[in-house]
Amino acid sequence: MDSSQTRLIVSSILAPYKVSLLALVAAYCLGILPKKSNASLLALMVKIIEQHPLVDDEPISVDIPVLELLEMIRKAVMGNYDNNSQKNSEDNKQIADEFDTIQSRLLNAIWSMKNLDDLHQFITKSNSLLVNTAAEGKELLADFPKDILLKKLLTKRSFLGKFVLSCIKDLESLEFKETQNFWHCFVEYRQPSLKLFQSYNKSNNNAFGSSLTTFVGKSDDNDNHNFGEDPQLNLLIQRIKKNTFFADIPGVSPLSSLENLKVVSGIDLQRAVSKQIRLLESFGTPTTDSLRETLELVAKQGNNVFPSSYYLMYLESINTGDYEGAFKYLHGYFDYMMSNSSQSYYQYALLSLATLHAKFNSNQQALEAIKEAILVARENNDNGCLNYLLSWLFNFLKNRPELKHDFFESNEQLLGFLKNKTNTQNSDNIDNMTETDLNSKAYEMEATQIILDGGPLSKILEAIIKSEYLALNDDYDNGSFIINCLLQSSLWSRTGVCELAELFVSIAMDASKSQHNIGNINYRLAWLEYENGEMSRVKNIIEGSDTTNEMMDQTTEVIRSALAVKKLIHGNDLAGAKYQLLKLKEEQKLRSDIDIRNEIIYLHSVIEYKSGNYDNAMRIVSEEIKKNEKIPSLFSNYWYIKFSIMYCKIGSSGDNNGVRVLPRINEMIKLGQKSGLVSLVNELILILASILIKMRKLQQSYDLVQSYMPQILQYSNLMTKSDAYYLLSEIYCELSINGYFKHVDGQQVMQTVDNFLKIAGQGYVKFNDVIGLDNCSQLSKKFHGKVLEGRYFS
Repeated sequence: MDSSQTRLIVSSILAPYKVSLLALVAAYCLGILPKKSNASLLALMVKIIEQHPLVDDEPISVDIPVLELLEMIRKAVMGNYDNNSQKNSEDNKQIADEFDTIQSRLLNAIWSMKNLDDLHQFITKSNSLLVNTAAEGKELLADFPKDILLKKLLTKRSFLGKFVLSCIKDLESLEFKETQNFWHCFVEYRQPSLKLFQSYNKSNNNAFGSSLTTFVGKSDDNDNHNFGEDPQLNLLIQRIKKNTFFADIPGVSPLSSLENLKVVSGIDLQRAVSKQIRLLESFGTPTTDSLRETLELVAKQGNNVFPSSYYLMYLESINTGDYEGAFKYLHGYFDYMMSNSSQSYYQYALLSLATLHAKFNSNQQALEAIKEAILVARENNDNGCLNYLLSWLFNFLKNRPELKHDFFESNEQLLGFLKNKTNTQNSDNIDNMTETDLNSKAYEMEATQIILDGGPLSKILEAIIKSEYLALNDDYDNGSFIINCLLQSSLWSRTGVCELAELFVSIAMDASKSQHNIGNINYRLAWLEYENGEMSRVKNIIEGSDTTNEMMDQTTEVIRSALAVKKLIHGNDLAGAKYQLLKLKEEQKLRSDIDIRNEIIYLHSVIEYKSGNYDNAMRIVSEEIKKNEKIPSLFSNYWYIKFSIMYCKIGSSGDNNGVRVLPRINEMIKLGQKSGLVSLVNELILILASILIKMRKLQQSYDLVQSYMPQILQYSNLMTKSDAYYLLSEIYCELSINGYFKHVDGQQVMQTVDNFLKIAGQGYVKFNDVIGLDNCSQLSKKFHGKVLEGRYFS
């Protein structure tokens, strides 16, 4: 259908696919659907009517084609048997039979309508399925003759009852021309199912018609539950029964001579737009072509009944980098909202404007907008908005520590103000669910700030536990709890407790109902598995993820690219790593995330170091360390120590004996111990041990590694453990060559060295670390060669 020549009709409730739903409701009341499928069909209808997508993060469709509806029904029927792990051919046959029954009855119902009168009668007579109370329904059912197959009636206040009533009222509110247009759209809607219907018709499977005939053939003058007084409907039922109308079905739809029409439900369209806004805000999911075309028709025909479509286009423009378009749509949206409401929307307009400026790195303009938004929120006593604004400001400034502002002297002051507001605000101004969520976020941000400041682990855990407690007691949403779990996973990963890091990722996975969140958490799990050398699991996670999924957010893309860079570095494909890093830098431009920025710079320094470009690598890390000394808030202690570790590695490489980096190693070890970053302390210990070897202080190096080995094995990733075993092998080799083991059983020493090299090699193999494996091979040859040259053992 050419959308440029299509005329859009926006009804309140009705849409062609809802006629199919009405048919299913009628079949349910008649009791002619397979009983085992009733629950799953009812659940499906509720989801469709309420516009709940079957997958939480999928956009909502404003229309459901008939064949797509049939497929949804098929999956619902199959769902009844999903719990049967021993599903056999008999189950498969039963599934096929149940679906075949439902499909045939639905198709016969929608194809039984020969003209507009038939459709009108079908919808309006659905009123006969409704009663005022359940007691009235039971009484009517008890009075019905036994040959009437009606099994259930719906109260007007029930979910399905409200749906039936709303469809009837919407149809009655349409003008005659609009009703004609709806009929033609319905004919076009059902057309793709014609061949399916013909196949059933040939087999005389008209159970829906037969059952309905039995029901409507009886009359009762005392109530409105009677289809039998309608001669047209009775004639239609007879046609269904005798299949006399089938031959002229192709002539039913003379749409070729009519203009292209499209009927959508206004409530469906509003829900679809609202859901798409949430998807765009959360995940950057592009708007579907069908929704975009529908909104274009709305705008083209001047039906400005969906102001939220302006906001949707504002988000679309942001995602495509169209600043002018985003500003235009944002202006249009809030112009409409504020002209029809009070000034209470002004602070939200300013918040959206600040977000727009921040997205395009206009940081000063963003600060000005958020400052005015805070002032307006205070004037309007909107504590909920004020707390959100302060949370937004905290995250904005956290990722831009170099930005000058006059809001607060420090993030700690901002956090204190936010915590005070969430704890003391009047419950009349903000509901308890939002209050709990904001309290949880306040403590979560406090934990983040302590981590950034390198505070003690006890203080971090105190804030995290408070946040977790509040998140667990927030019945409205588990989003805060999932974020809390991921924060704890990140904390324990950096601390070096890999088991706890994986545990909290698993908890977040179990708690998440969102397919998008599960995808993101999977990539975080892949990162942890990579650090532990579980490459097969990493491969399974990545291959099991939909890498073309448009809902995958930018953080996930960055994690995937960073994993690719690390893998190429370990494989010594440094040219490939450089190329992948350039792509990673491009992806990072879409986000203002300080951790991602630091990860990219760190990986760049590693590539230069591995390439032997020690000067370039030293320049990169020195610049970052100087930035930290100039702007202490630019780094967390974690990144400050990470860059310092690379600085020390470079300073002790090649011909450098590493003496000049010893003061920094000592300083970083103290800082790491204070911050609880045990895994980084372990890396520093290994660098210090390697420097002691170069200084020929072999015994001190041996004692150092031996004393820290239990800590290294408990609080390090696999690569650090492999490096530790390799270093022990090197120390043993040097000690042997220098005669330290003249009075020791030589076989035992050789076996110890070989075992250490074997363990190190096994770790390097998992990472495909070419350099590590080559070092193990060279050291083994050197050790055994020296043993053959002279007697170093007793």
